[in-house]
Amino acid sequence: MFYYEKIKKSAGKKLEWAAFLMAYPFWVIVQNISFFVMISFYMTASRYYVKLFRVGSLMSIAAFIMIIAAIISSIGAEIKLTHELFLNTFTVLPNYIYWATLVIGIGNIGFKVIKVFELYKMIYWGVICSIISYHLFNPILDIIPLYNTPSPNSFAFTLIIFGPIATAYLYEKKKNLIYTICFILIVTLAGFMSGSRSGSILTLVGCLSVLSLKSWTNMLMVAFLGIFLNIAAPQVIENPKVKNLILNLNERTYSLIYETDETLETDRSFLTRLALIEKGMSIFKEHPITGVGIGNYTKVEFDIQFNFEGGQFLERKEESIAIGTSAHNSYINFLSEGGILLLLPIVFMMFYPIFYFITKFNQIKGIDKAIFIGIILMCIHSWFISGMLNVYAWFLVGIANSYIIYKRPSRTL
Repeated sequence: MFYYEKIKKSAGKKLEWAAFLMAYPFWVIVQNISFFVMISFYMTASRYYVKLFRVGSLMSIAAFIMIIAAIISSIGAEIKLTHELFLNTFTVLPNYIYWATLVIGIGNIGFKVIKVFELYKMIYWGVICSIISYHLFNPILDIIPLYNTPSPNSFAFTLIIFGPIATAYLYEKKKNLIYTICFILIVTLAGFMSGSRSGSILTLVGCLSVLSLKSWTNMLMVAFLGIFLNIAAPQVIENPKVKNLILNLNERTYSLIYETDETLETDRSFLTRLALIEKGMSIFKEHPITGVGIGNYTKVEFDIQFNFEGGQFLERKEESIAIGTSAHNSYINFLSEGGILLLLPIVFMMFYPIFYFITKFNQIKGIDKAIFIGIILMCIHSWFISGMLNVYAWFLVGIANSYIIYKRPSRTL
């Protein structure tokens, strides 16, 4: 028994460090460094008495189907398209296999070797390090070969999915609402200053949701705060000093707030996303079952008709959009590259934890809810970026799978 306890402790520590690096994904050696920590975790956990890759839950089954669908999509690229696109899929296929093993492997053993609170602590410090590195030390760290600054959208995505967990940890640790609200404001400001317009909004919503779901009292307080902000916001944002501050911090957000109609009609970022969705749907209509092969959205060119308001502003840039630009939408990306066969198991893995959260809401105690709040925000933000092509999103899905497998609603930590 001592042998298994030693293995459990070692595996737990490695999984905690992996969680830290998932929330702080700035360091790369070919792959994100968390990959090598996870390999070490798997090697240790394989000696535990749990079958690490047993496909024993609905989410694990879906993960296994995702691997099969990705392989079929690759084969389809060879049959229907070109050998070059087929070869490209095999540079991407290992990612899908790795994501699936995260869902299955973490699902089977995660909460057997770690406690929720310890996991949250490492994610909290990962979020802190991400904010400090991105906003304060980027110029210094950029000279280090292993350091890789994420895009504004990717940085915002980490805050969105891990912010609620970090908030839950701090609130549980300090038992102080003021400290926690200050932390929420810092995280929200970090998302706002990154340049991602949806980042700050979803981060704020997610972090506040953790407080509101803690108790009925807090829920009423957050509801009251929301009503107050809704009444006060118009007066505040029209203040000249506030307008100048927003303009200096994030010009794109300024345009969206104060020039909404014009922005939605002419903003190239917004309109490009619409064009890319149109391209993705065109691909799906022609290849509905297996798509054009995983990783090939940016490699294939399909006609874009620009059949949406403001499309005329992009027509002259059709060549730059039609090929080489990512979908900026996880669902459209999976649908166009892998067809229905790939999209269905992925969507199931993303949304099944939300179904569980809703149906078991009253049984899930304390800070545990933050896992599912992160999943909900992940599903929302995935419509705006190809965030599910990043490993940290699948790590969170694996954590949710583990929680569901071990049915932890009777415990807070």
